[in-house]
Amino acid sequence: MNESELRPEELQVLENARFFDLKAQLDAKINQLFSDLKPRIEERTMAVHANVPPELLRTAGRTFRGENHHGYPWRALDVPRFSQSGDLFIFRTLLLWGHHFSVHLILNGRWKSQLVPRLGGASATWQVDPREDPWIWFPPQPQGWPANALSPAQLQLLLSPARPFKMSVYFPLTDFSSIPDHATQCWSGLLPLLFPAQSPSN
Repeated sequence: MNESELRPEELQVLENARFFDLKAQLDAKINQLFSDLKPRIEERTMAVHANVPPELLRTAGRTFRGENHHGYPWRALDVPRFSQSGDLFIFRTLLLWGHHFSVHLILNGRWKSQLVPRLGGASATWQVDPREDPWIWFPPQPQGWPANALSPAQLQLLLSPARPFKMSVYFPLTDFSSIPDHATQCWSGLLPLLFPAQSPSN
């Protein structure tokens, strides 16, 4: 067979204009889902705003999209989000087409050194990603380290200056309509760990 000739299944995909109509409809629903989620995250943050650093409150959240993460489109909402001079704080909710929804906490610079030691009380559903590249949206294989059971050696490695910190929770695409609830619950569980109430002064 000539390499330029199409197999029947390839021709079927090439001719399928309906796919792009459906993709546009899905993109609109994904955008609406993130639009519904953003104020919920912001409201939870403001509920404890006295403990949250002001730069996280001042920085507007952002939505991102791409069409080729290792061949797959992706959509993401970052809120809260702060990035400046190597200091990085991102709470990201992400959809990777064909795979999953996921929620990620990514820290670097001063945020990493200050906040990672506080995360030992995180839910066991959070998995710390041991890979050095925090911008990979597939789960690590084998599975990451449970955030609530990091060994001293693992914690020391995660705090090394050269590597950003990332921990994640993954959800199936069938949970589409529940993602605002899932992501809000994940963020609500992290807030008292990341930004605990200040002890009253004596």
